[in-house]
Amino acid sequence: MAESPLPELSWAGLDDLLHELLDRVGEVLTSRERLRALLDAVVGIGADLDLHSTLQRIVEAACRLANARYGAFGVIGADRMPQVTSWSDPE
Repeated sequence: MAESPLPELSWAGLDDLLHELLDRVGEVLTSRERLRALLDAVVGIGADLDLHSTLQRIVEAACRLANARYGAFGVIGADRMPQVTSWSDPE
């Protein structure tokens, strides 16, 4: 009988490959979810052009994307006064 040019996979090796594949699939799904959240944030931010509500949505979106409980965003207004928007997770 002719010998196969490919080495036999051990069960342990096959298990390692399957675990690595599952880990990579999990990473792809996580990346896809984060990309979807980023896209949702971009679309949501442009929904209203009022400065205060836009800053609020930016802060909320950034907190969600970074899994942060608190966030703040500040700009200097035309009147040279700071306009600060902050957000905190109510949990």
